[in-house]
Amino acid sequence: MPVGPMLAACVAVAALSLLLPSTITFDPFTWSTWGREIVHLRLDTSGGPAWKPLPVLVDTLFAPLGAADKWVWLVVARAGGLLAVAVAYRLARRLAGRGAGAIAAGGMLLSSSFLEYLTPFGMSEPLLAGLALLAVERHLDGKYAQTYGLTFFSLLLRPEAFPFFLGYSVFMWIRVPRSRPLVVGLVASLPMFWLLPDYLSSGDWLRSTRRARMPTQGGPLLSGNPALAVVESEFNVVVLPIVVGSIIAMAMAVVDYVKRRQERTVLALSVLCIGWLAEVALTTQARLGAGDERYLIVSVALGCVLAGVGWSRLVNAVAAGRGRWVRMAVIGIAVVGSAPFVGQRLDELSGTIGEVPYQAHKYGELAQLIDRAGGRDRVLSCAPITADIYQMPAVAWHLGIHQSDVVIAAGPKGTPAVGRVVALASAGTVFRTRTTRASPLLPAQLGSTEFRLVATTDQWQILSTCGRPAA
Repeated sequence: MPVGPMLAACVAVAALSLLLPSTITFDPFTWSTWGREIVHLRLDTSGGPAWKPLPVLVDTLFAPLGAADKWVWLVVARAGGLLAVAVAYRLARRLAGRGAGAIAAGGMLLSSSFLEYLTPFGMSEPLLAGLALLAVERHLDGKYAQTYGLTFFSLLLRPEAFPFFLGYSVFMWIRVPRSRPLVVGLVASLPMFWLLPDYLSSGDWLRSTRRARMPTQGGPLLSGNPALAVVESEFNVVVLPIVVGSIIAMAMAVVDYVKRRQERTVLALSVLCIGWLAEVALTTQARLGAGDERYLIVSVALGCVLAGVGWSRLVNAVAAGRGRWVRMAVIGIAVVGSAPFVGQRLDELSGTIGEVPYQAHKYGELAQLIDRAGGRDRVLSCAPITADIYQMPAVAWHLGIHQSDVVIAAGPKGTPAVGRVVALASAGTVFRTRTTRASPLLPAQLGSTEFRLVATTDQWQILSTCGRPAA
């Protein structure tokens, strides 16, 4: 299928997915808020997570749609996840046949958080994987300008793409001389996209850099060896057969290249896969980033492609010249050996993917909750506004205020702290809910007996030292 129809199909399926319970979450609420603030010339990034140029650009373009802009981003993000799966299939099939493609696509779908968190809630990493894999495919097709553009857009999603963008800039400069003005323009634009918004809104050029260094709960920075924790995280993201298959592909590519100078494509994919992992590991060890599991998604996607190639070529090598039944037996052994690991991951998925309807229901109640409390103006009249950090972006978005205006109730050790943080709320208005279905209500404790319950829904409470008790 040509690239255009494939992209259109991904967007169409992503749009149809909104018929299911859907919502955005922490980062996407932030991007939507910032897009709205840019349109109204009052951007304030001081209370949010690290800056991401491309999502904010999309949300800024569609901010005039009002509340609908978050659904536009959700379609874009989900289409990116579908694109990642589709191109993983196409690349592996191109290198080793349909069986390889099926393994690559299946590996992506079974990778940790891909279906239960990143794609459903509009996180940017699945889109990053889709753009990165499509860039590889376009390069193999000789479409260098398209590859360069896709690499640039990948960089606007995550800073880890910078070394790869820089390398391809050098390639374009040498291989396509007429592209040199484009290279100069894109490289020169990077400070404007990455640094200028933070400086104009917070006065700090490196605010996002410092924010990215904050450890997340249970993240690699809290371990004794952050780099090793990142590597372990990559191995845990995918099921074991994917790890084994990718190692097989890498080993076979090295052998073939040494002996016959073949398999340059698979070898290059191996270098990209290991290179992305090494970059995240080293920057985390140097405490230049948090090293979250989701930062590894490009390496994971390339690993899934390699796994498909590795298993397919291993089967071909073992069964070569031995007849159809031997081939079928080898495939059967591989399937039976992989079944326990796939079954375990499917069981995990069945338990966690149910969070999507819960989160959709929860965030869908926020507007109703604010109305029951007397409306936005009444809620804001009783400041400060306090919420758990994971609910802070949604609360700010629904109230139409800066995230820095929301006081964050301090959580467990390791929870990222941004904006104003207090241990216990002693006055004002508190938004209380559960982060997940099974978690306790947060903030768990209040610092005053003057708080009264003024509004409730199934999943939320508003408590205030100013309001009247709820009926």
